[in-house]
Amino acid sequence: IYPAMIGMAFCLATTNNILMSLTTAVFGRYDYKSVSAVISPIYIFLTAFGVWIIAKLNDLLGGYMVPCFILAGLCVVSFIIILTMKEERIGRSDEDIEKLAAEQNLTN
Repeated sequence: IYPAMIGMAFCLATTNNILMSLTTAVFGRYDYKSVSAVISPIYIFLTAFGVWIIAKLNDLLGGYMVPCFILAGLCVVSFIIILTMKEERIGRSDEDIEKLAAEQNLTN
């Protein structure tokens, strides 16, 4: 059960920071607000109901050992996804904004 507890502590401590950092890295600071409006409610919902889900699994399975290992497994899967994720920019970058501003100045 100790590896599961360590995994859950890692996930709880780093999830919010990783979520915001990856969102900014992939979508850029100019599109962050739009993407965050979709991602943040999902994150808040899952964070809010995580304790309830653990409690229900405890009731169904008769202990915390299985829910802890399930969550540890999910943490490992998410860690692998994060490690293999490409940080290619999908959103607008500073160069895109500068080009847009230059084009608007030329047309005015």
